[in-house]
Amino acid sequence: MKNARVKISGTGAVSGFGGGCDPLWQGLLNEDCAIGPIRDIPCSDQLPGWCVQIPADVSDIPLCDFFQGYENDAFLRMCGLVLGEMFPEIGTQAVALDNEALSVFLSTLKGNIPCFERKIGSSGCRDVALQDILIHSPAGTLASTLQAEGTTRTYSNACASGTTAVAMAAADIRYQRTKTSVVLGGDLFSYFIHTGFSCLKAMSFNPCKPFDRERDGLTLGEAFAGLHLEKTLGKEGVQIMGWGLSNDANHITGPSRTGEGLRRAINACLKDAGVDPDQVGAVVTHGTATRYNDAMELKAYQSVFGDSIPPLCGIKGAIGHTLGAAGIIETIVAMKIIEEEIIPATVGHESSSESDISFGSQRLGSPIVLNCNSGFGGVNVAVLIGRPDAIR
Repeated sequence: MKNARVKISGTGAVSGFGGGCDPLWQGLLNEDCAIGPIRDIPCSDQLPGWCVQIPADVSDIPLCDFFQGYENDAFLRMCGLVLGEMFPEIGTQAVALDNEALSVFLSTLKGNIPCFERKIGSSGCRDVALQDILIHSPAGTLASTLQAEGTTRTYSNACASGTTAVAMAAADIRYQRTKTSVVLGGDLFSYFIHTGFSCLKAMSFNPCKPFDRERDGLTLGEAFAGLHLEKTLGKEGVQIMGWGLSNDANHITGPSRTGEGLRRAINACLKDAGVDPDQVGAVVTHGTATRYNDAMELKAYQSVFGDSIPPLCGIKGAIGHTLGAAGIIETIVAMKIIEEEIIPATVGHESSSESDISFGSQRLGSPIVLNCNSGFGGVNVAVLIGRPDAIR
């Protein structure tokens, strides 16, 4: 059985720049920063007061007709807005999709935890239903709403959840376990997540500065994003060309200081795609702005690319670390880089000891972009996005 190619047929996003992929892309091109003071959650002097939250006016964007009924569930509502951008032609029902061959992949760190927090705060535990707690419940609801008859999975492997979901959805299509997949990811900002990362001393008390010599921690962001992946046999369009996963088994939260785990994931990804390191035109990085993660990442890139590291682009200084949405949003950004042939600057990056690595805005040289993410537990994932028909 011949392996299929995996084409990106649709995208959707809700971020700190508002609803839609275009505001996200324009915000990155303009080097805007959506980081601001935290709304709605009281913060003491011991907790960082910065984050990225979805603008309040996003709630005014109407849901697509087939997703009515979820207006009061913030998590599902955001998923509905993403689906509405991905499939503007659906109309009142999801029947425009090939439901029999459709699979749904959801990536999230904590699922619908804000709903759980609100119910506990307002009524104690008496009115909390099981579906408010189980992390896989939103995926089941989404699959039911889309009438998807294929695979339904939830990925929650720390900050690499989104990239893992993209890779696994692409694998199902390549090996013809399904014909088309919806990949959705996201997390809402919550007191639980904010205090959790604060306890780990991973957050900055200022807007984050990826790869900067003065970086001192991440800034959390909330966002939702989605990809529609389809089977194709041709080379046309932007495609998921390859992927690689590894685990460095170093520490429950800390990354390997050597970058060995990420290096193995990148090399596996390049081999899977049949691409040489010198063919990569840019890297959309994990770039959390924590001291150890950024250092580990750079060591991995130096190990893979030697003295010819491609331009690096980190977006967390603009929209924060969006957790379950991060890898999917960064895949969308990689796609836009290829389509527009321009690499946005890394917002928040001011100075670096790595003088031979570019973090500034510039033209893309090769239509192949690497997207990398790492997470707690030592997980590392790399996905290669490219236009096979334009590769020399």
